[in-house]
Amino acid sequence: MAWQLDTIDDLTTARQALLDAYTGGSSRVATKSVYGADPDGNEFELMWMLPRSEWGPYENSAPIDHLDLAGEVRRWSGIRTAGHIAVDAEAARPWSPADTNRPLRTRHSGADLIIISSGLVVALAFST
Repeated sequence: MAWQLDTIDDLTTARQALLDAYTGGSSRVATKSVYGADPDGNEFELMWMLPRSEWGPYENSAPIDHLDLAGEVRRWSGIRTAGHIAVDAEAARPWSPADTNRPLRTRHSGADLIIISSGLVVALAFST
């Protein structure tokens, strides 16, 4: 399970809150993630996504690199991105199970649920 956070600052706060549950971090260029595990060993991801305009050649790829969280905060602090997913007309049309390469986006009680690929990636972003 993965949760998308609105700012890189939120990701830093989440990293600090994880304490012993923290298991690692990574940069996939367009996304920055920290990972943890609950007491039962269930792993989860907390991630922040760069503004879409900054994805560049990494729009369709995700090489894994070391996460320099302090450096990312210096560059991206205060930039909100959780409300900017699936903004194009294609993503807004009704979704069906045959649409495995197109995000499903739904709102429920102040949260956005995005399923990127038929259950492969699920992100929950809470609105404020």
